[in-house]
Amino acid sequence: MKRAGYYGAFALAAYLLFVVIQLPAAQLHTLLDGDDKLPARLYQISGTVWEGKAAAVDIGDNRLEDVRWSLRPWALLLGRLEAHIDFAKGKGRISTLAGRTFGGSVYLRELRGKLPLSDLESFISKTPMGLSGNLDIAMADLTLADHLIESVNGTLRVAEAGVGPPVNTSIGNFTMDLETGDEGIRGVLRDAGGPLQAEGLLLLEADGNYKFTMELSLRDPTRNDLRNALRFIGTPSADGKVSLVQTGKIELEGLL
Repeated sequence: MKRAGYYGAFALAAYLLFVVIQLPAAQLHTLLDGDDKLPARLYQISGTVWEGKAAAVDIGDNRLEDVRWSLRPWALLLGRLEAHIDFAKGKGRISTLAGRTFGGSVYLRELRGKLPLSDLESFISKTPMGLSGNLDIAMADLTLADHLIESVNGTLRVAEAGVGPPVNTSIGNFTMDLETGDEGIRGVLRDAGGPLQAEGLLLLEADGNYKFTMELSLRDPTRNDLRNALRFIGTPSADGKVSLVQTGKIELEGLL
């Protein structure tokens, strides 16, 4: 009788899961609409909770467009809510396997995509610089917990970066490799060729405090346009290098 009870409970859970994932996504949104505690707002929804799409999703002050999802319901048996997600941000597009554990941690796996730097400029600097180029994202994993970045492993590449106007100035290509170790997250920045040399190091501790140091210099000393651009960042030393040191704390209170 006990074994029959287990089988019956499993069958009931499987049936309820089947009912939920076949529920039209728009109907579920109607049920949840008006809940101010929800972290996101969805618009023009179609499909089902299992597999659907939305024309736009607002998360805090950020808007994602053409959002598509495909749930992996059997991950629930492992204590996770998991889905493949694909969306556009401005002229760029991102795809990932996203999940949340019952303990509250949020994780992304195989995060891939490309975003124009112009769409990210408001997050990078409060003073518009007219950034051009693209950010290529290739992350094996990213884990968030308690509104903090817990771990990240992967590579960020900036391709064909430039600044302007009034004069559009090419500054080259850059790569940052990120990995998580016992002392926190470490990111190593290097230039990948081009007129501007760059070396940098990012150290992010478990409590969210970070320190970013960077040195920039000209590969071609005749580039007076770049020399003038560097003066907006800092004063060159005797050897022509401009140093930047930035500290702060990364918190994701509005996203989780």
